[in-house]
This record gives sequence, C-alpha cells and structure tokens, in this order.
Amino acid sequence: MTRSHRTIHLTLWLALALAVAIGFAAALYFRPPVQAAAPHATVVAQT
Repeated sequence: MTRSHRTIHLTLWLALALAVAIGFAAALYFRPPVQAAAPHATVVAQT
C-alpha cells in the first residue's frame, strides 16, 4: 500500500465515522419525546 493510498484510506474511514456519528446524534436529537404514562385511575366505592 502506497503512502497516498494509505492517506486516502484513512481520510475515507474518518469521513465515514464522522457521518455515522452525526447521523446517530441527529437521530437522538430529532426523535419524538417519550410520552409519560397516564396515572392509574382509582376506583372509589359508592355507598
């Protein structure tokens, strides 16, 4: 592997890793918020 080939290979892998990291961060940032569970209704006995 020549020096230029090694440099191109390193650059491509760094660009790919950066794209994956940005995609992962964007997926976490843009995901919809988690809906809070509704409180359980209590049954009141009528006398």
